[in-house]
Order: sequence, then C-alpha cells, then structure tokens
Amino acid sequence: MKFSKWIYNLRFEEYLVISVLFIISVIISFQSIKLLNIWNKKLNNENKFSREFRASPIPLFGLSIIISAILFLIFGDFFVNLLKEKIN
Repeated sequence: MKFSKWIYNLRFEEYLVISVLFIISVIISFQSIKLLNIWNKKLNNENKFSREFRASPIPLFGLSIIISAILFLIFGDFFVNLLKEKIN
C-alpha cells in the first residue's frame, strides 16, 4: 500500500495514537539532545572553543520522527486496539 493511501485510510483512533506517540517522541528526543549536550560539555570542559550542541528544530523533529515511527511499529496496534475497546 502506498503511503498516501495508508494515511487516507487511517481512522480516528490511529490518528490519536500517532499524535500522542509523536508528542512523547518529541519529549524523548529533546531529553536525548540535552543529555548529548551534557556529555559533550564533560568531554570538552577545558576546551574554550568547543561547540555547543543545540536543540534546534531540525535535529529535534528529525529524531522525533524516527522515534515516533519506531514506537508506532512496536506499540501502535496495542494502543489502537485498547482505544477502540475504551470507546466502544
């Protein structure tokens, strides 16, 4: 199935699960970028010219898209079925 047909055939529950997983993945990616920055500071604490790794939107959302895709592949069906049972 093509990606556009897959998106078009999603139901409300699946959109809701994808949205929640994306919000969770943004939080996870922001925390991982902060940890990467702390690790970089520990490695280069004496170097005055070391670069600081910032949480700009491109790495933040790029990493969160990858994380949300992995989370949806692992937990997506379970959460969609659970949400369908709660609604019905």
